[in-house]
Amino acid sequence: MFVSGLAVQGVFFGTAALFPICAAPPTAGDLGLALLALACCSLLAGLTAVPAVWVGLRRRSGAAAVVASVVLVCLLCQLLPLAYGRPALLAGCLFFFAVPAALAAADLIHTIESMEV
Repeated sequence: MFVSGLAVQGVFFGTAALFPICAAPPTAGDLGLALLALACCSLLAGLTAVPAVWVGLRRRSGAAAVVASVVLVCLLCQLLPLAYGRPALLAGCLFFFAVPAALAAADLIHTIESMEV
């Protein structure tokens, strides 16, 4: 996600001088905000996967993992538009998803280490 986002933003910002789509040319601040949002969204994509895998492993069900990931992504899709353009809210969303992901990852590591093969 991060690499493809960088490619798309590189093409957009690179051709903005040749083919002006926006009323004002993009500034360095716009580029920085776009890169920050892209980095946070890439991290959030990974952070939503960990609790979904944890739910699937706890229930021993692939369907439960899919349902959990859909619920988490729906929640993320409701929160992310509120935070776009506001770095403090974007960091809050990142923290909101990082805490459960860290707890789920710690429990996943413990569960996997204690499993018998």
